[in-house]
Amino acid sequence: MVWAGFCNIKQSPLVIMGPNACQTQGLINNVYSIGLLPFYNYLQQQQQVPQRQAFTLCEDNAPVHTSLLSCQWKDSQGIFKFKWPSNSPNLNPIENAWKKMKVIVHERFHPKSLPKLQILVQAAWNDMPKDYFRASIQSMANQMKAVI
Repeated sequence: MVWAGFCNIKQSPLVIMGPNACQTQGLINNVYSIGLLPFYNYLQQQQQVPQRQAFTLCEDNAPVHTSLLSCQWKDSQGIFKFKWPSNSPNLNPIENAWKKMKVIVHERFHPKSLPKLQILVQAAWNDMPKDYFRASIQSMANQMKAVI
């Protein structure tokens, strides 16, 4: 399992997780602490995110994301979560990035082992066009209007 995030001007490091990633403590230790928080702190240091309220985490309602421990951790870090209604259309822009990466990996390579796949996924994330993220964020308003 992998995790990554982006805002309109920067992408996070890709976090490749082990088998315990689908458990809450694994998510907190491997994703939130190693991926999300350093990415957010970097943006704040670069003054790309001027205040905590300017940053909203967009994640689905998977039980690992909505567990008490997960919510408490995000609250303790001042991270606000975008409220997704249950059974809503998946408008999270990261989903389109995953699809694009899948195409990149499968068009260019045919990995034959998990370590090779991990290297290729990391390379695909690193090679994502920087303007792709800005365009994804800017298209959100129109996508939401289209769904409504």
